[in-house]
Amino acid sequence: TDEAGHESGPHGELARAAVRVSDARIGEVLAAVERAGALERTAVLVIGDHGMEQNDPDLSATWDDELAASGVAHREVGGGLIYLEDAPG
Repeated sequence: TDEAGHESGPHGELARAAVRVSDARIGEVLAAVERAGALERTAVLVIGDHGMEQNDPDLSATWDDELAASGVAHREVGGGLIYLEDAPG
């Protein structure tokens, strides 16, 4: 999606097509996880490295509150990298 967005702009047809293809691929992964009987114990995160819209450079937010509320074991290793850890048991 990133390259397509650079090629056609964030709202261009190439970017839209890339999002559709990515969505279908995510659907295939989720279907495979479900077929394996692991869906109920699987966390799926879909993230991006940046957006192409104008943003506010004064905003600084973390995932701390959301991760704490989720109960998902994790550790932040710096530079915005967060490792999700296996739950005990």
